[in-house]
Amino acid sequence: MADNVEITAGVGTFAKTDQGATTGAHMQVVKLAHSGDGAETLIGADSDGLDVDVTRVGGVVNVQAYGGTLAVSAASLPLPTGAAAEHATAASPHAARLSDGSAFYDGAKTGQLPTALVSSRLDVNIGASPATVPVSDASGSLTVDAVATAPVAVRLSTGSAFIDTIPVSDASGSLSVDDGSGSLTVDGGVTAAQGTAAAVSSGWPVKITDGTDTVGISTVSATKALKVDVVQAVGSSAQTDKAGFTEGSGKFEVVGGVLNDTISSDPTEDQAAAVRITAKRSLHVNLRAAAGTEIGSSGAPIRTDPTGTTAQPVTDNGGSLTVDMAATTNAGATAKTADLDTGAGTDTVTLFGIAIPGSGGAVAGGTAAVPVRTDPTGTTTQPVSGTVTANQGTANSTPWNENLKQVNGTTVVEASAGVQKVGVVDEAGAAFSHSNPLPVSLVPQSEGAQWRAANTLGASETAVEIKTPTGGKVLMVCGLVLTVTTTGSSAVIKIFDNQNAAANMLYQGQPPVGVTSIQFATPQKLSAANNVLRYSTGTNVAADLTAYGYEA
Repeated sequence: MADNVEITAGVGTFAKTDQGATTGAHMQVVKLAHSGDGAETLIGADSDGLDVDVTRVGGVVNVQAYGGTLAVSAASLPLPTGAAAEHATAASPHAARLSDGSAFYDGAKTGQLPTALVSSRLDVNIGASPATVPVSDASGSLTVDAVATAPVAVRLSTGSAFIDTIPVSDASGSLSVDDGSGSLTVDGGVTAAQGTAAAVSSGWPVKITDGTDTVGISTVSATKALKVDVVQAVGSSAQTDKAGFTEGSGKFEVVGGVLNDTISSDPTEDQAAAVRITAKRSLHVNLRAAAGTEIGSSGAPIRTDPTGTTAQPVTDNGGSLTVDMAATTNAGATAKTADLDTGAGTDTVTLFGIAIPGSGGAVAGGTAAVPVRTDPTGTTTQPVSGTVTANQGTANSTPWNENLKQVNGTTVVEASAGVQKVGVVDEAGAAFSHSNPLPVSLVPQSEGAQWRAANTLGASETAVEIKTPTGGKVLMVCGLVLTVTTTGSSAVIKIFDNQNAAANMLYQGQPPVGVTSIQFATPQKLSAANNVLRYSTGTNVAADLTAYGYEA
């Protein structure tokens, strides 16, 4: 590759260049020289680089001998001469002060030595009364050599005070402490985390104690429980039985109840039980007298104002009311008396201010004759005018008769004894026949009663549930769909009513590979309420089953 190119200075004059490999451009070669006016002295350089006068550079200069030994001229260093240049002894040590170029390291200054002063090993001979010398490993490794007979004593410092107690941290890792097959003593409290126990049996056992006794454990219905003594009432509103109560400050427990109209059994003497309530959250009340006996029953009816004189309304409430006419009745402000004797004859009766003649004469102020019997043992029939409404009451040995064999006065024809023959006709009264058929509409089951169930069948399964009905319902199976992927001599599939028996079988066979659909002409009803539709399989079976139907 050509490096030089001709210039216009004259024929035969060349400038030394170096041609670039990428673009082919020429770069002129230039030599460095002293820049003084008229100076032609070149700046020295060799294969290692330019010569540099480090005496004119301020600060710290890092000097490295590339792969060799760096030569240092003793003449340029302020080294001691004469006797002082000899090797120092323990009795006559050399004094030295380390510096970073701007200040000395006298021990009070903290920090590290400059990198230029750090070699792979720093040998320091310290006299009998040494100063404090900070030493750094410069982010590397610091090795201190000592012999068994002359160990090196080290005392750590923060720079302002010595560290006599060294904290130890695992740095979020794992810290192992070895007692050297001896005894390890730790002063002060030790906080330790148990970590996650591998099992309940590997957890730390803990006893609850007051410093003297430990808490006991009892077995209650095979369950371990702590022994607890109740020394005071539970809850802030509890009150002792028959304790005094102060209005405004006394406290009591909230009363609860249970709605249960079909209680299975009653509590017995000295047993506690929940209070029964109504659906509207009212307490069921059983009335008791002050002595504790039940009232409000037929043997102990509730009395209303038994000693007062206030008039009490009386009604038969649509039933039968018996009045003792010998008693004095109070109808309004004036008492009216009905005097009916039990002897023969008739009396004049005064009721509510109206005189009624016993002989059946006319009532004063009216025209109607009101016969009144005063002989309660007589048998004379009393005429009653107008419409009378009566209740049959309890049937006796001679009940009211009704001819059930007649409809609108026409005798009903029986198909057999006690079985009425019924004819069905259309709205025009014409009997249904082959030429006048009865219209029938097939009403499907409601969506809520329909069901579908899907199962994946495997080999050697026994009595697996396909469908369980709603409580009290019976399953009606309308059809089955089998999708078989594996078949063979042992690939038998059985679908049955609750139990694997011939009488309960809905399907049993070895269907071929592919889809087999079974539509029952009439829905197959399982034999009892709550029976479960199930299946069993032989070996080498791999299929999907879908069953569907409704509940009845």
